[in-house]
Amino acid sequence: MIIMTQGSHQRAPKKSSKKIASESDLKGLLHRCKDNIDKCLSVLPEGTLKDEAENLLADTEDVLDSEYRRVTIIVEEVLGKAVDIAIPEWHASELILLPLHKIPKEFQSLLVKGAKLYVHINIEAKNASELLFRDFEVDA
Repeated sequence: MIIMTQGSHQRAPKKSSKKIASESDLKGLLHRCKDNIDKCLSVLPEGTLKDEAENLLADTEDVLDSEYRRVTIIVEEVLGKAVDIAIPEWHASELILLPLHKIPKEFQSLLVKGAKLYVHINIEAKNASELLFRDFEVDA
């Protein structure tokens, strides 16, 4: 793949099979990707595509800077391919419809009304569509 930049051609770096060791490594990688995207955006003409790309980039920056916190999720109802959950530490009165594919398979059999799981979420999310879930746990 060739990346076009202001008047020059560059080969895209080869894909690495090296695994990312930590969250800080991942954030570093994403920041380097963001820098390349910034360069590409700088040569795009003004208009809708550029505006949409800049908005997406801003959203990505928000995710990179998010604080994740371990919270309790409580299953309120199991609905086929999703569950209604409550996250008291986030928005106590709001139920969130969480698709099953976002929950690791080894935890799906534990999903019954009243079950409590622990997960890390981006606690600063303003609404349910911005929530990111990772590192599911149960009490041993």
